[in-house]
Amino acid sequence: MEAELLRDMIADRDRRIALVKQKTADLDSKEQRLLDDLDAATESSARENIAYESERNRMVQHNTQANEQLAAMQLDLQNQASSLATYANLVIDTGNGTAPLHVQGNSENTLDSNY
Repeated sequence: MEAELLRDMIADRDRRIALVKQKTADLDSKEQRLLDDLDAATESSARENIAYESERNRMVQHNTQANEQLAAMQLDLQNQASSLATYANLVIDTGNGTAPLHVQGNSENTLDSNY
């Protein structure tokens, strides 16, 4: 009877050891899977950060170019406005007879080189 009880105790202990080993293997597998997921997430995050920075730099560059183009257009418009105002005054003065004599009667060719 004691021998049978000891055999049952040994068998129970062996089952518990097998169960603990199985749980340990499962936890090791889960740990490895989580580490792999963490590595994948870290790599993905790094790629997304690089893509974000590249897109941000591209947008800043486009914004800078657009601002430069706008400034150039504004300068051109200011120059055109000044030239047009001068031409308008000349046309008005020529029509009133107040323009210098070398300009009167030659209003068609006066500012053609500017346009």
